[in-house]
Amino acid sequence: MNPLLFVFIGILVGILGIFPFIHTNLLMELAKGFFSDSLALGLFAAGVAFSHLVFESIPVVFFCIPSADQGVTVLPAHKLVLEGKGFLALNLVLSSFFHSLLLSFILFPFVLILLPPLFTSLKPLLLPVLLLLLIAFFLSEKTLGNILLSASIFLLSGLFGFFSFSFSSDALFPLLTGLFGVSSILLSLQGRSEFPKQEEAPWPGVSKKLVFTGCVLGSLSVLFPAINPALLSALVFIFLECSPESFLVLNSSLVASKLFFDFVAVFTIGKARTGAAVVLKDMLHSSPALLLIVIATAVSFFLSLALLLLTYRRLVGFLYSFNFLKLNLFFLLVLSAAVFFTSGFAGLFIMAFATPLGLLPPLLKLKRSYSMGALIVPSLLYFSGLNYFIQGVLS
Repeated sequence: MNPLLFVFIGILVGILGIFPFIHTNLLMELAKGFFSDSLALGLFAAGVAFSHLVFESIPVVFFCIPSADQGVTVLPAHKLVLEGKGFLALNLVLSSFFHSLLLSFILFPFVLILLPPLFTSLKPLLLPVLLLLLIAFFLSEKTLGNILLSASIFLLSGLFGFFSFSFSSDALFPLLTGLFGVSSILLSLQGRSEFPKQEEAPWPGVSKKLVFTGCVLGSLSVLFPAINPALLSALVFIFLECSPESFLVLNSSLVASKLFFDFVAVFTIGKARTGAAVVLKDMLHSSPALLLIVIATAVSFFLSLALLLLTYRRLVGFLYSFNFLKLNLFFLLVLSAAVFFTSGFAGLFIMAFATPLGLLPPLLKLKRSYSMGALIVPSLLYFSGLNYFIQGVLS
């Protein structure tokens, strides 16, 4: 059977990314039983992953519904949407995906050679680098009072994030939903009764420096199990929060690059960092198989991008024709249902407590990135080995 057929089937399934609570991990678990050939399953996985990445951008940008990979994208994107620049935000995301993947294809041969030796040499440096970034994070505040207040929010969020991940293995989605999804919707309801009219926006140019930075960070992030796009974006957000456009470019470049190199990492270092890439571990790790997977990622992304560009204005226009308050309340219900579907009552508990943590910084006129302590602190504890000690004390 033609290998492209499996990619096309994956693209069609990945369109379900428009419902972001339908995660690629769930889709892959459901699809495994339908494939007897590991290569066919790998091609299908590539189709699903990149189609899902493209189509999940609609709810992430316009409706504050975070995905696992693009969780912090909702902050700058929603700010632009409320200014009537939603189409600009979406085009920036898609353009950054496009340029980052083109660069990833160019860097692919070099990463193929460099990834294995880097895997063993860089890990000891990660903890000191994270700590230095955090020091710069807090010193960016101009007064001692703001430094202490921001550090308190960061640590409070961090402790809650640590307990959430200890309490539930599916904590990421409800945590991001509370911190950025529900809180952003509640903030947007203040003094507003209708959707702002969205201005048309041409296909934007993007900063080559930001795309390159995001692409390199994405390729390196596959070396470390606790480093996901949301965490890296949170660290970068320390320095780029003042420019939502710049942040969207860098974050989207990072997300697309990481997804591509997640597939490559299975062949080079034998590590799978995403559910879609896990299925490749059973494949014959040969050069022809890797080349087919790379081609599948390109076909899936570019076809999905073309399809979305042809349809997204009609889709967004249809949704925006509804009453602003009622539609936002509907999305709050959708988010709650999605959290319950993916994480049960534990997820609802996490979302409920994460929401006020997401509201605290803007209400106190501080950077919303301080809430990202919920991701950064657990990772610091993981890399320092203190997570086992704390869990032992608590148990």
